Amino acid sequence: MAEGAVELRIKDVTVFIDGAEVEGIKEFAFTPKDENVKPVKDWTGKTVAISITEDYDYEGTITLLSSSKNNAQLMAIASAKRAVQVVITPKDPAVVGFKSITMDQTYFFFPEVKPSAEEPQIEWKFWGTGFKME
Repeated sequence: MAEGAVELRIKDVTVFIDGAEVEGIKEFAFTPKDENVKPVKDWTGKTVAISITEDYDYEGTITLLSSSKNNAQLMAIASAKRAVQVVITPKDPAVVGFKSITMDQTYFFFPEVKPSAEEPQIEWKFWGTGFKME
């Protein structure tokens, strides 16, 4: 993950995607970006200015065991190219330091399968807007 990434210990949180609790999580990490700098290009492709927005964007990955029932759910979401809400709730807020994390407009991309000596894992990348931590 990139610099500034937030990596959550799975044993300390519960993750919900589109209202369904996610099972079989191996890793979950994301990078919130509270300020985005984007180039503004003219018709020739030359950068003529920059645009700074406060969209509260984020990107990240969630790695699931191949046996997780949520792989089928994420495949349907990625295929439909629709935005879903991701909510992360701590099992004990005192341990993790937040009450909840909400990612409102999350788009998942087709996965990458990681061969493993244990159980194969499937890595899902995501991107979205509407990040809020309470």
